[in-house]
Amino acid sequence: MNQPLFPRTPYILIVDDEPDNFDVIEGFLFAEGYHLSYLRSAKKAFIRLEKHLPDLILVDAMMPEIDGFSFCQRLKKNRQWQHIPVIMITALGHDYLAECLASGADDFLAKPINKVELRARVISMLRIKFQYDALKNSRKLRDDLTDMVVHDFTNPITTLLLQTEILDRLELSEQVKKGLSRIRRAANSLEGLRNDFLTYGKAEAGVLTLQKESFVIQDWVKDTVADFEDLAVSRRVQIQVIFADDLPKRFTGDRPLLVRVLNNLLTNALKFSPFQTTIEVHISATQNQISGETALQLAVKDFGQGIPDGQKAHIFQKYDIGKRQEKIAQTGLGLAFCQMVVEAHGGEIRIQDNQPRGTIFYVELPALTALPQEV
Repeated sequence: MNQPLFPRTPYILIVDDEPDNFDVIEGFLFAEGYHLSYLRSAKKAFIRLEKHLPDLILVDAMMPEIDGFSFCQRLKKNRQWQHIPVIMITALGHDYLAECLASGADDFLAKPINKVELRARVISMLRIKFQYDALKNSRKLRDDLTDMVVHDFTNPITTLLLQTEILDRLELSEQVKKGLSRIRRAANSLEGLRNDFLTYGKAEAGVLTLQKESFVIQDWVKDTVADFEDLAVSRRVQIQVIFADDLPKRFTGDRPLLVRVLNNLLTNALKFSPFQTTIEVHISATQNQISGETALQLAVKDFGQGIPDGQKAHIFQKYDIGKRQEKIAQTGLGLAFCQMVVEAHGGEIRIQDNQPRGTIFYVELPALTALPQEV
């Protein structure tokens, strides 16, 4: 017995002002067992889409009021509909193939329709659609699990921080105090990671709001770097901070989020820095190459193994960890979080090779949030 091609019966919407064309398509696809629905105008199709999403749309290019090209353009601009594959059907010939694809159609069929070609292209588009559905369901399951774990992190982290604060009031030996300090830093690190997940979730949901405040740039950098001193010493790595002479004193932005950006970049640099090397943190004022305006630039340089060229294009994608490193914890969220925060400030983050070895992460924040230098 043959296995079905798809996990459920595909629903195909056919949009054409000529009923005879639907009859032809229905006859060609009848044996496949698809659920076919027919509408005579693009306007009615948009109304249907508000209530029910098909797995595939076959649309005629030449229709009154709204033609197939306009239909595709509008469809692909809608976030709720843009994932639905569209096959454009037209008698205009292959000369219009580029125009069909440019309008947003995913495939093209010329009239008169060939039965074998129609069936093959429909199967191809449906496979893509069902693969998309499977990936979407997998991502939703992963995101639900992440939300549950992040929520469950709250009580243990709060307990750890509270108990370390209570113990810190007692008379303890220097060795115990050092151990307590490590526990506190680990708990703060977990809290920061939890906050990263929550912030990223807000950004994806479109509800992230920056809480801007004016703060001293050097304090922002020095306070963040100070949290890494013990870890850097344990790895025999030196963190060197270099402030430019023309640096403004203050900056206006979401300080806690920008602290997390620098925190993530330093964490990343320390993970991949060999023993007895240096991490350089440069803070300067620079000129935006496009607008020509002055911007605040942060550069974090390490002398590790670097990032292969093939991974640079997607290193900022969520959950992308590039090449997995043995004995190094990697979630693939840190750099995606950095990009999200920097872009929310209207800035840019990019990566460049450090010569002769290593990686440089540049963060550029626009001048519209920077304040003039104070005397």
